[in-house]
Amino acid sequence: MLSDLASAVWAGELHPLAAWRKSVGLTQAELAAAAGLRPATVSDIESRKIDPRLSTLKALAKALKLGIEDIVD
Repeated sequence: MLSDLASAVWAGELHPLAAWRKSVGLTQAELAAAAGLRPATVSDIESRKIDPRLSTLKALAKALKLGIEDIVD
């Protein structure tokens, strides 16, 4: 499964945030709650509708125990 997620990220088919979130088994709502964000924010980032603020990236990275560079597109 992880290699499928990585392949989708490299092909540009999946946002890195979505791949990491799925790899740890969280829903968008669960990740949003852990990061103190709205679920719509996570959805909009993963669908590339918005470019998140640095503070948003920091919160998401912290919730996933990753560096910001791991979740940016």
